Amino acid sequence: TSIIAITGGQTMVRVSEGFTKDISVNRDLTIVPARGGMFGSMLIQANNVSEKMATGIGAHHEALFVPEHVQQATYAPLMQEPSVAKTIGLMKKAECLLYSVGSAIIMGERRGLLEEQMATLKEKKAIGEAFGCFFDAEGNVVLKIPRVGLHLSDLSTIPHSIAVVEGAEKAPALKAYAKLAPVDRTWFVIDKETSELVLNGATRKK
Repeated sequence: TSIIAITGGQTMVRVSEGFTKDISVNRDLTIVPARGGMFGSMLIQANNVSEKMATGIGAHHEALFVPEHVQQATYAPLMQEPSVAKTIGLMKKAECLLYSVGSAIIMGERRGLLEEQMATLKEKKAIGEAFGCFFDAEGNVVLKIPRVGLHLSDLSTIPHSIAVVEGAEKAPALKAYAKLAPVDRTWFVIDKETSELVLNGATRKK
């Protein structure tokens, strides 16, 4: 069985809709969410996105019915739950990971961070977020929150890590994240406008 892990969010919803059953021909595929649930619409939760993708391509699916953001004291006991441990184990065996990169403040609000944590993001000039790690323009992690799901460190063991980013407003976050990502295992799929902003930066012709 080949395992594909996918996060949630509007971008991943569109990604999941782009696959057809052709990808499953002569393949035994299992789709798993790459993280727990978070604030926001149920339609963009990783569980829903992964299940929708699995149904669309005719693959197996394993769900993860826990919140992504948990307190440190809650994290360890959750990892002992058999159903949670099973899905986490599948995530870590994924051959392919599909995910996106977000803007720090927007993702902080969406994840329901505490007031003092949001203050830290602003004070440290956090610009982007991925896998619960908030980072500045130089790629330095300024805040890391406990999360149920894959972590940034897991990317070094996943053969194919595909970051799909769309929207010019995410260009600064993407450019910073490129300094964090394991370059030998990461592929970036981005739209033309965002790519121009990332590649040209301040020298981009008006």
